Amino acid sequence: MLILHDIRLESEDYVAQMDYIIITKYFIMILETKKLSGDISINESGDFVRSFKSKCGKVYKREGIYSPVTQNERHIRILKKILKDNNVCKNIPIYSGIVMANSKSIINKGRASKDIKEQIVKYDQLAKFIKDKIDCEKKKNNGIVIDKKMYSIAEYLKTNNKEANFDYIKKYSLTEEDFKENNNNECLIEKEIDEDIEKLKEIDNKIINDIIYEKDLNENFKHEGINNIRKKLKKFRLEISKINGIPPYYVFNDSTLEEILEKMPKCNEDLIKVRGFGKVKVEKYGENIIEIVNS
Repeated sequence: MLILHDIRLESEDYVAQMDYIIITKYFIMILETKKLSGDISINESGDFVRSFKSKCGKVYKREGIYSPVTQNERHIRILKKILKDNNVCKNIPIYSGIVMANSKSIINKGRASKDIKEQIVKYDQLAKFIKDKIDCEKKKNNGIVIDKKMYSIAEYLKTNNKEANFDYIKKYSLTEEDFKENNNNECLIEKEIDEDIEKLKEIDNKIINDIIYEKDLNENFKHEGINNIRKKLKKFRLEISKINGIPPYYVFNDSTLEEILEKMPKCNEDLIKVRGFGKVKVEKYGENIIEIVNS
């Protein structure tokens, strides 16, 4: 899993400022983070409304806000176009995640559509949210993106990142209500406002730490699994060499072994694309190798 932060891309007259881009073997996900005061309600039309309550719990103000779902859908369209037009990647799915970064906000999405519900997550559930999405995509068995391709996508996005001065107030859709304490009508003093802005910056680190922890777990499982497959392939190679009285590298050499691990072929048609495997070797060893790789 690769994670890019604060990526700003330009395509013709369009600009997309993306908080996080998560690149996995199964999909790309754009995360849009929102830190808003008040309670957030989403109706069946997809409209976002936030409510402010007094100390006694009475709602004294409601206001509509620009839908972060619509905003992220626009980001996805721009990113898809950029990746396709520049021949970086055409087929990998791109999903949306809306991260609500205020721990005190109540999110009422009971009336929202299923599509919107599935995109919204509180920041403390983000790692699980991404892991569940990965598990779901694995079950679809639509194929995976090899590590080399993941890095090439990330490198392209980093290279084409157009940095700009960052406005945290605009980013989080803040109004003066977000700088009132306990719904008091008195404005916060300048120092307190500055502190709130700093907290908004800090929330990014909290989110990224959760994802990195999940990334470390995934990497550990990945390396353990690859090492097990490597051992099984070497054992198979040795057994075949003994049976046929030939050196192990006649079956396949270490370079070919590593390419098998990189490409993780799912069928003979995939295996024949690995350097060192022709039709004859695939017919002899293909079935066993595919079984080992996908065990």
